[in-house]
Amino acid sequence: MKKVLIGVGIGCGTLMVAGIALAVVGGLWAKKTLGNVAAMGEEVKAQEAEAGQLNQEYPFTAPTKDRPVALTEDRLTAYFAVRDRTMPIHRDFEAKAKEFQSRHPNQEKPDLSAALEATNMVAGLLRELRKGYLQGLREQKMSPREFGAITTAIYTSGLGKVMAAQRPMLQKQIDVLTAQARTATGEQKELLEKQIEALQATLQSMPPPRDEATMTANADLLEQYKDRIKKDANPAFDMWVAAGFGEGLGVMTAPGGEQE
Repeated sequence: MKKVLIGVGIGCGTLMVAGIALAVVGGLWAKKTLGNVAAMGEEVKAQEAEAGQLNQEYPFTAPTKDRPVALTEDRLTAYFAVRDRTMPIHRDFEAKAKEFQSRHPNQEKPDLSAALEATNMVAGLLRELRKGYLQGLREQKMSPREFGAITTAIYTSGLGKVMAAQRPMLQKQIDVLTAQARTATGEQKELLEKQIEALQATLQSMPPPRDEATMTANADLLEQYKDRIKKDANPAFDMWVAAGFGEGLGVMTAPGGEQE
């Protein structure tokens, strides 16, 4: 029955929802069993409206596209408070998912009743997760847009120091190869020019130094909270935010495959 759970988006230890697949078979029985799913539509609309209202009440001007937000200690504290408000709901559901799997260990035999139960479970989780998330945002006077931007900044903060170290190394390689290409001929010159072109493309694809500086400053600040971040790390929740909750109400997603 583990496959049934994965089919509707429940992974072991990590939630993976790419949509809710509804198998409506059995007439009135199915309608009764899918009560949570049927009732979710109107509630989602109301929660979407609330998310939009929060974006208006607590406006957040994000950096231009592909630029990191500069983290501050006060907003980071508010961000962690929202996670504290929301993550217990997620962990509770993970426990329920494991209990469900223990009751349905047969992974090969189809079981419509179990599939419908799992679908109801997912619907209930999404409702409660959105509710807790929005309540946490309101308590901290934070918009979904800002929360999403901070989440992205946390994930990319470590890249700043890496890129800052790589940039001069790449440029040095380009300079060395360029000098060699000046005196080279034939196939050797052609090979050197291709190598230079590839290195220049890599260099150009990197964020500008000002963004590296922002990411490096973010990393220095986050170093103070590394234990806190590690304790509550949850890629599935964060990808749910990245999938759309930063602007409204997204769907829960995670990398393909189950995480144990």
